[in-house]
Amino acid sequence: MALDLDEFKEKWKTVNLRLDKLEENNERLAARLATSRATTAQQKLARTYFLTGIVAFLLPVMSPSLVSVLDLPVWVAGVYAVFGVVMGIANICISKYISRCDYLSMPVVEALRHAVKIQQIQRTGRLAAIIVSVLIISLLGFHLLRHEDPYITVSFVIGLLTGLALGIVKCLKMLRLAKQIRQELQSIQENNDE
Repeated sequence: MALDLDEFKEKWKTVNLRLDKLEENNERLAARLATSRATTAQQKLARTYFLTGIVAFLLPVMSPSLVSVLDLPVWVAGVYAVFGVVMGIANICISKYISRCDYLSMPVVEALRHAVKIQQIQRTGRLAAIIVSVLIISLLGFHLLRHEDPYITVSFVIGLLTGLALGIVKCLKMLRLAKQIRQELQSIQENNDE
């Protein structure tokens, strides 16, 4: 009977060791999965900023038509073009900043710091872009609405509303992706702390 009890204790230890190993493997896999999800969100966010930057470079291409078709002053078209170039460069730089970190190979604390910095850049950039956009749209609106042409007025309003809707959707997508990166990395950090 004593032999059976010793054998039982030994098997029990083996089962406990296997369970501990299984828990460690599960934690490691969960961390890897969370890191993978954060990396996927990071890549999507970087791509979104990059494409937004490329689209912004279309503004200088369209600016001559502001003068030739809509009869706006050259300086207004120049401001419009410069805005496009600045927004294009800014978005591409943000894209490069986002994608330069490899979350899979870096410590979680560093990756989390990077994710927090991305959200800070988003807040600052969004505020600056909103302020400058309102000024440029107001400038365009002032000059376009002076024509008192109902077609130009309707086109301006439709363009304004469409651009606003697209901008809000794009902004919410970017905010969601940045938040997802941070949450995935925080979940790893919390599991490491336990």
